[in-house]
Amino acid sequence: MEPAVGLLVLALVCLIGTLFGSVAWAARTALSAFALTGLFIGSVLVYQQLTAAPSQTALTTTRAGGAETGGNGVVLRRQRDGHFYATLQVNGADITFVVDTGATSIVLTRADAARAGIDPDSLRYTGIAATANGPVRFAPVTLDRVLLEGSTDRDVAATVNDGRLETSLLGMSYLERYAELTISGDRMILRR
Repeated sequence: MEPAVGLLVLALVCLIGTLFGSVAWAARTALSAFALTGLFIGSVLVYQQLTAAPSQTALTTTRAGGAETGGNGVVLRRQRDGHFYATLQVNGADITFVVDTGATSIVLTRADAARAGIDPDSLRYTGIAATANGPVRFAPVTLDRVLLEGSTDRDVAATVNDGRLETSLLGMSYLERYAELTISGDRMILRR
């Protein structure tokens, strides 16, 4: 609440208290009004913090070990931002992906490509992809080895994005390697 609005409310409550003959009542009412307003604003701020998408650092912490394996296959848990993330080993480097069924292939950020041993500056960005943010150039690459929770794939086609992309995308060319992809509540299950 703006200080000017608070002072206006206080003045209004005091005026009403004076009209009814009790400044003490007006002071108690004003304090109660400020306490309730503070409680309301505090509740709104806490709610916003709980429902806001986590920061990149928080996502990285949450994502680590976010996949489980077992008789049900690989289980990914939905994160607070509503997305599913998976950390895969790409050419020996741990890379976190957002699972994107709307992406045609695996799409690496330039930084993640470098972490996987691919020099993004030496690539030829000959492709153009239509994205929600407009057209973006990309370079086709082949990943030597991709590992997700014990399942290894070799010679995996992917692309490196030359545009602004915060997190690499795990698209359909990789997801189709699984016989089944199921979303149940807050879990995504991948079965080979």
